[in-house]
Amino acid sequence: ESQRSLIIVSKMKIPYRGKDGNMKEGTFSNVYFHLSDKCVEKQDPYFITSLVFCPTDLKGHLRPEHCECMSAASIKF
Repeated sequence: ESQRSLIIVSKMKIPYRGKDGNMKEGTFSNVYFHLSDKCVEKQDPYFITSLVFCPTDLKGHLRPEHCECMSAASIKF
């Protein structure tokens, strides 16, 4: 359950299919993932979770189960 309440925000270019049916390259925009290997790897198999960090101003809002989940994913907080 704590995985569902934590998200990772990453700037990515997501390809999409244009009106002509051809694949187009999107612009950089925020993409949101649940803190779950399957969710992140689905969009970016080369994403390195251990490079993710938690901003200082959010640390006080984390519950123990969030900390456990983040530690298991090697996220710095």
